Amino acid sequence: MFEKAYRYDAYFSFLVYIYVDGNGRTMRLLMNLRLMHYGYGIVSIPPVLRVEYIEALRVSQRANQPDAEPFITLIAEYTIETQKDYCRLLRIKAN
Repeated sequence: MFEKAYRYDAYFSFLVYIYVDGNGRTMRLLMNLRLMHYGYGIVSIPPVLRVEYIEALRVSQRANQPDAEPFITLIAEYTIETQKDYCRLLRIKAN
């Protein structure tokens, strides 16, 4: 289900990134709603990593040989890092 949520994000990103006026935030909101639906935590994508995020998204959407794996891996890593941030904030020791 984890991968399904990310593929959902990649699919909607294709539709949303046609427009440039803040729809990236809308797409990430939809992705987080989908992740929460499947029981996962939300993902926070730091602005300093936006270039990596956009590049992984482009690779997953390219017409010639699209590859979703870099995008899925990147989002999975962000999911883990976001959970670590919550643990640090709440002073919970993570394994």
